[in-house]
Amino acid sequence: AGATGATGATGATGTIAAFAHIFNVGTQTIAAGNPVTFDTNGTISGTDISHATGSSDIVLAQGHNYQVIYTFVGDASVSAVSVHFTLAGTDIPGSGFTDPSSVALTTASEGSGEFIVSTVGQVAPTNLNMIVDSTTDMTFPAQDANHPNISIVIIELS
Repeated sequence: AGATGATGATGATGTIAAFAHIFNVGTQTIAAGNPVTFDTNGTISGTDISHATGSSDIVLAQGHNYQVIYTFVGDASVSAVSVHFTLAGTDIPGSGFTDPSSVALTTASEGSGEFIVSTVGQVAPTNLNMIVDSTTDMTFPAQDANHPNISIVIIELS
């Protein structure tokens, strides 16, 4: 047999390091410009994403990149439904959703979005918050554990 060849490049490290599903089922009315709270933690795996039940802060570890996917149901009878996210109090460009109708509807409105956020170079605390952008208070009507009114999935990408 011949000599052993050169060692190849190191492959991918494998599974996702951290992920979380955080959601809300209870009714809450949030004043415009304020963060929403989340009353339920689903699966949270790893130590780089954390949330205290009932808090508006989702804490992301420094030095990583995260994918955030969200859905919500808001009462659109008062004003158009609109939200966006902040990291450490700074708006995250491209993170928002505004109901395409610019006026109040007579029913609930569903919204969703997805974005990537980086905590590389951020100073603690690196709190992720969902902020109500509507022109008036926004109500998220009560649902149940199988049908949350706000649902967020966060995946640590690197």
